[in-house]
Amino acid sequence: MELVQLQNLCKRDPASYKDEFMLQYKHFQTELQIFQLKPAKDSEMFRSLITFVSHVCDSSFVVGGCYSC
Repeated sequence: MELVQLQNLCKRDPASYKDEFMLQYKHFQTELQIFQLKPAKDSEMFRSLITFVSHVCDSSFVVGGCYSC
């Protein structure tokens, strides 16, 4: 499933897509750690995950500083 599609589904029905959100959030955390180690490395996936997390966090998901069901 594409992140944009999952983003839309998470906004429409957060409770049903919590597990998928959490999987992508964990992937985001891993990519963030890699970025912190090698900030000069360009990562299209990291940018996509930043966009996904920033758009979905306002849809009743709280994880750390983000919202979660």
